[in-house]
Amino acid sequence: MVSSTSARSSEQGPVTPFTTHTLLPNGSSSKSNSSLPDMSQSSFVKAFFTLLILGGYLGMGLILLTIAFSSKVRRHPLFVNFLLCLMIYTTSFCFLLFAGHQFDGEGKPLFLCVIQVSFIYGSQVMAILAGLAMVFNVWLKVRILAQAVENTQVVEENVYNEVFGNELYEKTYQRHAFWTTIALLALPYLVFLFVAMIFILEGQRHPLIFDIASNEVYCKLQKSTQTSVPTISGMLIFIGIGLIVLVGKDLLTYRKRMIWPKPKSHLSKQVRFSLVVRLGLLMMCCLFSFLAAVIASLRSGGKFTPIVQALFPLLTFFIFGSQKDLLDAWGLTSLYYWIKAHAGKPPSQVVMMNLRHEESRSYIATSSTASTEAGYSPPLIRVSSPIRPPEQALVR
Repeated sequence: MVSSTSARSSEQGPVTPFTTHTLLPNGSSSKSNSSLPDMSQSSFVKAFFTLLILGGYLGMGLILLTIAFSSKVRRHPLFVNFLLCLMIYTTSFCFLLFAGHQFDGEGKPLFLCVIQVSFIYGSQVMAILAGLAMVFNVWLKVRILAQAVENTQVVEENVYNEVFGNELYEKTYQRHAFWTTIALLALPYLVFLFVAMIFILEGQRHPLIFDIASNEVYCKLQKSTQTSVPTISGMLIFIGIGLIVLVGKDLLTYRKRMIWPKPKSHLSKQVRFSLVVRLGLLMMCCLFSFLAAVIASLRSGGKFTPIVQALFPLLTFFIFGSQKDLLDAWGLTSLYYWIKAHAGKPPSQVVMMNLRHEESRSYIATSSTASTEAGYSPPLIRVSSPIRPPEQALVR
């Protein structure tokens, strides 16, 4: 998986424990180098970690906490696993930052650089595999519906709701796909450990193949070092894009041929392409990140690739964090309609409207209590609310 030129291997001489080395740009290894320019304080490095932490920790953490504590937001375990993989992906780039050596002006410890490179390559494959597992699982379920329609079989409503009910959520553990889900959950982590161990062992044998990136953000491999990780990542991304196309095809087949006994409005609410679109956007983000890595391997340095890598978790947050149930749980739907109802009005008028609304509700509650105590029920009075209730929201 990793190979280097024979010239560089012969230059390094006898192998010594790399925990005592300090890695400098261009692959040099020494105790210190006071002439090294301190690029780590630049605004580019700060922007890189800001984008990375916003998406990888704050964004992913917000979705995970919402899933954990909100009874109305439910997701498939593979989706939760994908978010966890993205947090590990973020940690791999922040490894030197958390270790306290990101802003060292005299080079980085070689041991930490080896660990970071191992985690970066391993987590990239892991994140792509976790996203591919989601796509593959959805394709399996949609394929069941498409085959049922082709064979003129009756589709069970619980299977139908598994695929399309509440976006990515389905009760896989209660069905025959239990072991398939377990395998899809474990596979990304096994591959991550396998790739990371290969790079760690390679770092012990050939420590000079590691280098600090020219932008001083993270450690990397030397240009002369060949690795098959980008090739494997590219193959997985194209497989995911192909599965997305198959999911869309099977979904169209199902919607055209299925004679659903319920009203068409119910069908249009349940069978939506939003899930396919979100997964397709995810695969396109993976492809864009892969192309950026390829460009970086063909050209010298540059800031384009690190920014794309930092944007990947943030774009994922926008793709999946814009789902309606999450927006409702965060109160953004109610806030949207409140702003829409009071747009263009002076603050004093908004305050008066809210006061009149509260007085009306209090009057109705008091009148209802007094009427009940008197022994009769007055006719219901409908009071129009300036705020549109969140259950009528059409935000997707």
